[in-house]
Amino acid sequence: MIKKTHRAFGFAASSLALAGLAPVLGEGVCGGNLMTTAAQMLLAQASAVVASTWPDRLEIVHRGISHSLWPVLGMGIGLYFLLSRPLFFGILLGILLGWFFHLFGDAFSTAGIAWFYPFQQYKHYGSGAFHVKGFRGPFFPLYKVGDDAFSFMPAVWWVAGVFATVFLWTRLGGGLV
Repeated sequence: MIKKTHRAFGFAASSLALAGLAPVLGEGVCGGNLMTTAAQMLLAQASAVVASTWPDRLEIVHRGISHSLWPVLGMGIGLYFLLSRPLFFGILLGILLGWFFHLFGDAFSTAGIAWFYPFQQYKHYGSGAFHVKGFRGPFFPLYKVGDDAFSFMPAVWWVAGVFATVFLWTRLGGGLV
């Protein structure tokens, strides 16, 4: 995916994830009420959109450690320590969702994702092309990065994200007002 597609997909996927998590986070995780207002959810969504491009921007070698499960697992552990701080929990949850959905989207590219990098590697070709070695999991190749055939997808993801957001806000009792 390219930057604008990652952002749009990160918005749509994190909105759907937050809509699904809203009852759990609103009723309390480990005894606390997390993410009970639409404003908190909006902050998490904004964090997800911003973070959805970070794996590409924070990397020296493309599809290295930032394109593996390790940063996502680290953020998941960090969430546990932020259970008593809803604002920071929401921001980190958004970052985690944006980062994870970046990887999820890239997993369906022809190159795939080495989820357990550096233990799993990529095969590189002289032309500059590469793909993940070994088992790809359930992520079959759907697109080639930069292919014009899917140039309409960012618009589709933004619309899907808006619908998920409206659903999310209605679950939180009436939106931002």
